[in-house]
Amino acid sequence: YINMLARQINDDVTLQDKLKVVFVENYNVSKAQLLIPATDISLQISTAGLEASGTGNMKFALNGAITVGTLDGANVEMLEEIGADNIIIFGRRAEEIAAMKQGKGKNGHKSSGIYDKNPVIKRCLDEMLNGGLLAQPDNTAEHELLTHLARRLLTNDQYFILEDFAAFQEAMQKAFSWHQEPLVWARRMLLNIARMGKFSSDRSIAEYARDIWHLQPIDPR
Repeated sequence: YINMLARQINDDVTLQDKLKVVFVENYNVSKAQLLIPATDISLQISTAGLEASGTGNMKFALNGAITVGTLDGANVEMLEEIGADNIIIFGRRAEEIAAMKQGKGKNGHKSSGIYDKNPVIKRCLDEMLNGGLLAQPDNTAEHELLTHLARRLLTNDQYFILEDFAAFQEAMQKAFSWHQEPLVWARRMLLNIARMGKFSSDRSIAEYARDIWHLQPIDPR
């Protein structure tokens, strides 16, 4: 589906100098060393309580990227250090997701209700259910893929994508509004870098040595 979106966006002549969808093949540390320092916004959007975001988000923040993410995984620790004014947290909390997983308005019923109430989601899913502008006219597999994805979101949205979608839209609009003020953006960027010191490898290794390995430091003299 993302490849289909990329095809439409990248072939649109009105977007040639504005927007591209690019996939990095064989992503590794060498490529990360080039991409991470060049990143303005770091999306860390795992569903709270279901998929823990790792430490890649810390590398982005250490290099000045503003994080837009759910309150999940390492984002929780980063929020405490960076401060709520310098990171954009959105979406349901882990305890809310857990309650919905237990049957309190979850999945099919919940998803269909969101579909009925949110015109953006409804338009997107209707487009997918109808075959969509994205699918090539003679490509049955692409049409079936779109239909399958849309029905899955409406009947078995196990990662609560529709539940968090409106909040994600608001978070991105907030990030864009910050970015339109260069000095404001620069201040938040520098605070991200300055307040990420807690997550240095030196501290982590020292804590492991003290609390897990129970090692005593050696006097280098």
